[in-house]
Amino acid sequence: MPLDPKRTVAELNDLRALTGDEDGAQRVAWTETWEQARAWLRERVAETGAEETIDAAGNQWFTLAGESERAVLIGGHSASSVTRAPASPIAPRFFEG
Repeated sequence: MPLDPKRTVAELNDLRALTGDEDGAQRVAWTETWEQARAWLRERVAETGAEETIDAAGNQWFTLAGESERAVLIGGHSASSVTRAPASPIAPRFFEG
């Protein structure tokens, strides 16, 4: 897949529309919205043939094997912070109080 900055900006806008609101990104880890963002990314990456793994900490990793034994590691994150995190049945209770 060739690099296309316009596609990247369009995809970021799509992610914002899916998981944001008037206060910005709302992808707090372990919430349903965060899971939506992960599914969205999974769908985008699927077309590359990359293999997804999720580690013990919940990090989402994609590996795309090439012809060489050499490797390149690129990272980022899609979670966000908010002033008040909503209660979530799947989230650890870090925001009580």
